[in-house]
Amino acid sequence: MDTGVNENVILQKLSFIENKLSDIFKKIEPVTIPPNPLGDWIVESEAKKITGLSRSTLLKMRRDGLISSSTISGKQNYYRITDFEKLLTKNEQNR
Repeated sequence: MDTGVNENVILQKLSFIENKLSDIFKKIEPVTIPPNPLGDWIVESEAKKITGLSRSTLLKMRRDGLISSSTISGKQNYYRITDFEKLLTKNEQNR
C-alpha cells in the first residue's frame, strides 16, 4: 500500500478547503460594521430601526426622562445608544 499517494490526495483536499475558506472570509470582511463617527450618538431613524420603537414613543421616553437626546441644527434628533442599553439592563428579567 502506497501511503505517499494517500498523503498527496489529503494535502490536495486540504489545500482546496483552505482556498474555499479564504474565499468565504474575503466575502464576509466587507460586511463588518464601520465605527460610528459620532461615537455613542445615533440618529433618530437608526434608533427607531434598532429598537423597533416609533417616533412618538421615543418622544414620550424623552419627556419621561428615560432617554436623552440632542440636536445639531434643530432638524434631527440624536440619541445615546447607552441610554437604551441602560434601560434594557434595568428592565432585564430572568426568563
